[in-house]
Amino acid sequence: MRPKLFSFLHGLFLLVVAIVIIFPLYWMVASSLKTEPQIFQIPPVWLFHPQLGGYEKAIVDGHMLTALLNSVIVTIGAVALGIAV
Repeated sequence: MRPKLFSFLHGLFLLVVAIVIIFPLYWMVASSLKTEPQIFQIPPVWLFHPQLGGYEKAIVDGHMLTALLNSVIVTIGAVALGIAV
C-alpha cells in the first residue's frame, strides 16, 4: 500500500513541477498569437483565434531581420573563438 501511495504522490509532484515549468512558455507563445487588447484583457482570454499580425509587424517594421543577422554574426564569431581557444 505504501509504495503505491509514494508512487502516486511522486507522479503528482512531477506533474505539478512540469506544469509550473511549461506554463510560462505557453503564456509567452499564446501572448504572441493574441491581439494587443486580448493580451491586456482582464480576466485573461483563454480561447482565441490566433493572429500572426504581430510577427508580420515585427519583421517588416521592427528591423527584426537586422537583429537576426547581428545575432548570427555574433554566434559565428563566438563559435569560431571558442574553437580557436
